Amino acid sequence: MSKRISLLWCLTFCCLVSAPLSTPAADLERHPMVRELAQAGFSIVRTGEEYQAPFVEIAAPPGLAIYTLCRRVPSLNARFFEARDKIAAFNNLNPFFVRHDEGRPHHFRLPTIKIPLDFTRDPVIFPAYQEGLAAYPQYLLIDIGKCYLALYERGVLVRVYPISPGALNHGNRSRTPLVRFTIQSKAEHKWSSIYDAWMPYSLQVHGPYFIHGGVLPGEPDSKGCIRMFTDHARELFNLVEVGTHGRIVRSGPVAPPPGGTHLAGSR
Repeated sequence: MSKRISLLWCLTFCCLVSAPLSTPAADLERHPMVRELAQAGFSIVRTGEEYQAPFVEIAAPPGLAIYTLCRRVPSLNARFFEARDKIAAFNNLNPFFVRHDEGRPHHFRLPTIKIPLDFTRDPVIFPAYQEGLAAYPQYLLIDIGKCYLALYERGVLVRVYPISPGALNHGNRSRTPLVRFTIQSKAEHKWSSIYDAWMPYSLQVHGPYFIHGGVLPGEPDSKGCIRMFTDHARELFNLVEVGTHGRIVRSGPVAPPPGGTHLAGSR
């Protein structure tokens, strides 16, 4: 994954702005991007808002990837790298993964993709300030329901990253534990002794559970660890230290926190 994702994420989600007002549904349906996608042959599923960011959702036919989607739509192709990385972040999905109904490496199974309709309006996922975290020099808030991770400094939100937490098992329970933690260790290059898998830029949060670079297929998919885009994992690895406090929670996937002003950058 290129450094563009990290740069866009920081520049976009780290700037505090007021939460935007909702866009009327009729305006979303008439948005030029909706017409352009239809003209490019994509099936429109719906328009709406998620985390106060307007989007259009399209059916993802087999063989589609975010980068090929951007190439097919002129206005997205004109700002290819920005569009590719922001759509990837909005969907928690590697932009080079290809849609396929069967689980395969470097593929995804999600039937739809959401495309932001306004790249200047960013998702309001976490509050810009949390008074309860003001005593912490740094604090990691990981929401496995929303599939995002937030980094706070003295209660101020400074980074937001997309993640892929543990896959759901029977009873709709996540393999990722809901715990309070402190970062126990850091390792730039680490192999899982359980799964014999590479976990670059690892931050140990609880027992055998780590934050690390890895695969984001658009849904909870890990054995319990918190996966990030590798560029994001490297950035976070360099920002936090052993002893940093945090918490893993599970809230709903779309409800923004009350009073949440916008925060920092992307996906």
